[in-house]
Amino acid sequence: MAICWPAAPIRRNSARKSWGAPTAITKARADRSIPLFPILLSQQTPGCHTSAVVAGIIPLATGTAYASKALKNGRITVCLFGDGALEEGAAPEAFNLASLWKLPVLFLCENNGKYGAGRATGAAQSSTMAAHPLTDLPKAYKVPAQQVDGLDSGTVHATISRAVEEIRRGEGPQFIEAQTVRWPGSESNWPVVLQN
Repeated sequence: MAICWPAAPIRRNSARKSWGAPTAITKARADRSIPLFPILLSQQTPGCHTSAVVAGIIPLATGTAYASKALKNGRITVCLFGDGALEEGAAPEAFNLASLWKLPVLFLCENNGKYGAGRATGAAQSSTMAAHPLTDLPKAYKVPAQQVDGLDSGTVHATISRAVEEIRRGEGPQFIEAQTVRWPGSESNWPVVLQN
């Protein structure tokens, strides 16, 4: 199983010893924000990939799923990204190809907009995307999509397990929207919202 996730910046004191130190794999300075570069874990273990570009990981994941299907190696790709990535053109293009070619890929969207500060319950989570709920976007490309409470680990595990089974049966891609909380301070209006 290949796992793809968005590039998380590595900052001082967060992962310095494992990735950011000059003696680490990346040979990077610990005080710089850097993406996690693709790594091949071994000949038998698939790699982990990432992209520092918003939504850039989605077409990469679709590509790894295409490679798995072409090689007939039985692997699937799991692609993790945030809800903001769905606002980029790469997402619908990848959903379309994955659906047309029945690619073995699980798109896992971490939606932290639902519980974001200043958001009304049931309101659209983005002022720049008409799709609401977010599962409407992949469904337009005939990619089965479902929402799950991202705060309930048991439900998330069961939902992902079912999706992986369907992908392994050759039924094509799956999309899961895990609704979760937004970390405090991630929005410029956070202090204002908390004061009101």
